[in-house]
Amino acid sequence: MRGKWLPKGCFFTQRGVRREVRKEIMTENEISRSVVDAEFRADVIIDNKALWNLSLWRF
Repeated sequence: MRGKWLPKGCFFTQRGVRREVRKEIMTENEISRSVVDAEFRADVIIDNKALWNLSLWRF
């Protein structure tokens, strides 16, 4: 998934709190910072509700 855009409607969840990611295209560095902010424990909820563990992402 390296270099791909986050889909619109994507959420980061942390400690049961869901917050919406910015709608505009995120650069890889911005995505990396978001992952750091989530302390590497977040899941990304895609529009189709599939859960992608961020540990599977390659930065």
